[in-house]
Amino acid sequence: MFLQETVKQSGYTEALHYEFKPFNIKVSLVEPGFIKTNLAHSGQLSADEIGKLLNQKIEYVPIPVDMWIDAMKNLPNVNEFLATHLKEFSKDIALGKFNKTTDVVKTITGHEPRSFEDYIKEHIDVFVN
Repeated sequence: MFLQETVKQSGYTEALHYEFKPFNIKVSLVEPGFIKTNLAHSGQLSADEIGKLLNQKIEYVPIPVDMWIDAMKNLPNVNEFLATHLKEFSKDIALGKFNKTTDVVKTITGHEPRSFEDYIKEHIDVFVN
């Protein structure tokens, strides 16, 4: 099931996508490493599996969280609060703190949650040209 935090990240990213689309600015959700969840059949989707869904090559490049945060700080609209939040959130993900399922999606929407794979398929236009 989707985790509450994953829904927040995905929703925020999707909202940014639509906000910036008129300006021909692409928005991507960058996450440090694999996220241990039950979103996919094995709990993880590799870069290769995501690439197959998107019909394009995805290269997974592991980088230290601090390096990722430093790069994020150079982006417009990423203030110190957001950068700090992302850094701490990334550490918690790596520690497996969000490696559990919840009923949040069903409680809020009344519908069963989708897998990450289904989410990509349903929103393919957000992820590709």
